[in-house]
Amino acid sequence: MNRNTVKILCCSVLVTLFYSLHATAASLEVIPNVVHIGTFYNGTTVTLSGLIPETGEAILRVTGDKEDLHFKTKGKIAGLLWMNTGDVTLQNAAGVDMIYTPKSILNIEDSGAKSFGLEALKDQISVIPVSEDKHFIVGEFIKLKEKDGLYTVNPGTVTYGPASKGMKLFTVVAAIPPRMKPDPYHIDLVVLQGDKITDELSASLTIEMVSFPAQISRLAFDHSLLHGVLAVLVALAAGLFIGVVFKNRGGAH
Repeated sequence: MNRNTVKILCCSVLVTLFYSLHATAASLEVIPNVVHIGTFYNGTTVTLSGLIPETGEAILRVTGDKEDLHFKTKGKIAGLLWMNTGDVTLQNAAGVDMIYTPKSILNIEDSGAKSFGLEALKDQISVIPVSEDKHFIVGEFIKLKEKDGLYTVNPGTVTYGPASKGMKLFTVVAAIPPRMKPDPYHIDLVVLQGDKITDELSASLTIEMVSFPAQISRLAFDHSLLHGVLAVLVALAAGLFIGVVFKNRGGAH
């Protein structure tokens, strides 16, 4: 039995227990709600599940805190060389925005929950200076996030269990890509009935470093000089090792 199957079974047991106690209220569970980044971490998954009215549809979103992001703009100088030509800031931009919908809602932009979609996200981001082409810059920013797997729309990923007493179980196995940095994240659920949102719930997810990566991070922030010296020494040692290897290979010919 693989890890994903175990997560789903555990989540189903917890939700079923919750259902027996609160059969009329929507619910949202995140398992696990803390993800550890260790030495060999390469991303993972979390299971989002809960109960909604049997006539409703569940749409879920994983987001990070809004922040100001700073970038360099590039352009051709004298029509020949590409160089940095200025600075641009994206205000109120989320580092992560991952959306999950059921099969019945393949295009969130055409549903009553379009405020959850990436098009609404574009309107929330401000570009400074305002003289810059916002449509182009935000579009390129979203493409970059999509390439890293941090901005995604995942239609058909919300699945349902059998309905009972007017409620049904929903489940999503959400991928956590390795580029998601250690931070707190928000899990939002909206219940859509027809074209109207009838319920909204939130939960939290925390990603944190442990073991060797945590020690390196603490060293970088708390002892930056020592961290810099060690980084230089490691780079020199790697260079010397590669030099010796290639020298020996060259001598063999």
